[in-house]
Amino acid sequence: MLGILLASLLMAQSPVVVEGKWRVAKMNGKSLSKGVKPPTVEFAAQGRVAGFSGCNRFGGSYSIEGTQLKLSELIATRMACAGQGMELEDRFFKLFAGELKMKASKNRIDLRNSRNEVVIRLQRD
Repeated sequence: MLGILLASLLMAQSPVVVEGKWRVAKMNGKSLSKGVKPPTVEFAAQGRVAGFSGCNRFGGSYSIEGTQLKLSELIATRMACAGQGMELEDRFFKLFAGELKMKASKNRIDLRNSRNEVVIRLQRD
């Protein structure tokens, strides 16, 4: 009986809140280069997402269904950047798009592609 009660309590725990500001800690399993301003992602209420992509600002919509994060209508400013900013932004947008599997904890979100590979790791900012 105690086991059933404990299992019920564990299953009833509230889901991790993803709303708030996050910074990209890793992309494709690799830490970002030193001296590079990391991309940021801010999940807001009403399914809005915004952030800094390495060179420009972006915004769009998101929804979460179970462990699926669905990104849509992403738009970005288009300023040219010197150094590694444009390359970082190109890599970020290739990974941060469409549908991703999400595993979230209080201070970390791992976003996985369809092959279940962690493509972006976000840390709470």
